[in-house]
Order: sequence, then C-alpha cells, then structure tokens
Amino acid sequence: MKIVSREIRPVNRVEQRIVEAEKLGYDVIYISKFNKIKTSNHQIRVETLGTVADLYRMLF
Repeated sequence: MKIVSREIRPVNRVEQRIVEAEKLGYDVIYISKFNKIKTSNHQIRVETLGTVADLYRMLF
C-alpha cells in the first residue's frame, strides 16, 4: 500500500504558468508554498498552499 503525503508539490517554471493563467483570464491561481516566486507584480491573485486539506478549506 502506497502512503500519500497529500502535500501540494512545487512545479517547474511557476512564473511562466502564472503568466499563462493571467492570459487565459483566471482571477486566482493556487500554487505550492514550496515554489519560489521571483516577482509579485502579477495581475492575478496567487494563493500558496501546503496541503490538499488547505485547498479544500479555501474552496469550501
């Protein structure tokens, strides 16, 4: 049986993904708290989360 940590993992090129989400018209994007963001001048709201439970609490 595989045990899942349920943490939200960082991704590569997070800045690029944020810019693309802005272009697509998203208002908010949820990323891992372990991602390092270089700039904070995005038009989109960037929420950082550590676990899936954190995401659930934010959404519901």
